[in-house]
Amino acid sequence: MKLNAKVYRGLTNEPFKVHEINGKFVEFHYMNDTPYFYQYANRGNFSVWTSDGNDYKVLVERDYHEALNKFYEPKVNEIWMTFLQEVGAIQRKVRLFYLIPMILVYVAIIVVVQTLFPEQILIGLLLLVVAMFGSNMIQSRYVTKKIREKNIIAQEAIENYLGVPELERIVNARDEHYRRFFEVPEEEMAENQEEVDTAEDTMEEIEVIDQDDSE
Repeated sequence: MKLNAKVYRGLTNEPFKVHEINGKFVEFHYMNDTPYFYQYANRGNFSVWTSDGNDYKVLVERDYHEALNKFYEPKVNEIWMTFLQEVGAIQRKVRLFYLIPMILVYVAIIVVVQTLFPEQILIGLLLLVVAMFGSNMIQSRYVTKKIREKNIIAQEAIENYLGVPELERIVNARDEHYRRFFEVPEEEMAENQEEVDTAEDTMEEIEVIDQDDSE
């Protein structure tokens, strides 16, 4: 699955580390050394995964990586890669078995209405728009549900690998990095921060780190 492909192509500088995982390469590039720093960091996106459909490049802010270094170990990267590949498989399945057949059905309906009921073409088009809207909602909910299921599996795998104490340390380090980067007073961070009481809650926080801007 291609992911932020334009950014992937733009990362031509030397990576500061490279992992080879299951025959695929994951390069890490400091965001600070690229033109993308202000585009992402100023919006609070300190880590961005990109892919050309085969290999991966991770754009990460320097201090952020140092604070959350455990989150970028090869095993964790492998879990994220598996998740992203499964998302790609879901999207390909939807295109093959849903989007393409539905487009063909829509075209057939338009041809039939225009040929047999030309005086009702406007009503036919309106009904078609309603049908398209409804089917797209169903398809979107299906994809969201499947991706969420895969994401939960990835969260549990990372939890089992790192352990809850390390996850809590990572979340605290992330919040501290955010505070320092944007110079947010500690009392304001305390007011806005939700308590992390379970491993699942912790992973919910971690999910945001690498899934932002992944479309």
